[in-house]
Amino acid sequence: MLFYPGFDVLPPFVVYHTSRMNDARLQATCNALGRRLDRLWDDAPIAFRKQNHGDYAIPLLTLREELAGGRSGFAAHIE
Repeated sequence: MLFYPGFDVLPPFVVYHTSRMNDARLQATCNALGRRLDRLWDDAPIAFRKQNHGDYAIPLLTLREELAGGRSGFAAHIE
């Protein structure tokens, strides 16, 4: 949703099963997050398709069939 008002959106940093995290995994996760933050300005944003540049049928805002290329879900909306 952040993309549509003009934000660049980076791939998420996801941590699963945080309630079962031991000290070693916590340290590894903190190190990974630190590396992610260190390269924050170098990471490429997700290349979502532009809403008003011809990829979507207006006014329905549906992706043109020929652009999906057999993909569905979020994958179809990335260039």
